[in-house]
Amino acid sequence: MKIKFASRINFKVFKRDIQLCLFLLLIPCIFSCHDFEEEATESLLGNWYVNEAWVTFGPAPNAQDSVWRFEGAVGNFLFDSKSVTYQYLQDDLKQTGQSPYVLTKERVRQGFVRETKLQLQLSDSEYEITFGDNSRNSHRKASEMTMINLKVDLFPDIHSTIILYLNKN
Repeated sequence: MKIKFASRINFKVFKRDIQLCLFLLLIPCIFSCHDFEEEATESLLGNWYVNEAWVTFGPAPNAQDSVWRFEGAVGNFLFDSKSVTYQYLQDDLKQTGQSPYVLTKERVRQGFVRETKLQLQLSDSEYEITFGDNSRNSHRKASEMTMINLKVDLFPDIHSTIILYLNKN
């Protein structure tokens, strides 16, 4: 019993079919690409309400020995396309201002994976930002945000950190 193979392959048709398959596989890749920073900035726009704040104090960044917690209507951040107006906390701890901002991302190794970290730079301070649960797409149309300011000078010779939990309506 002899097995016959096709002796002729139409290479023009074969080449066309391969090109078509590659093109069809490439379409989802092209349309699934997005600009992370642009989407994060779009999520940032609007009025964010600070509903909880934690302020830690200590002699050094690694030696925080006091924590103050504030709940309720603690303050707000109002972002437009180029600047932010903010006010939060009260009395001696009150933080207010208006500033242009820059949102940047950085890929940081966390164990075996690389994680995207967002930094919000204002004219006089810098915050680490996390949208929602910090999952892969949590920066898209976010309604929850955590902001951490690690370099706060509330009192002389005392290191302070402010952690803000915000919601957007």
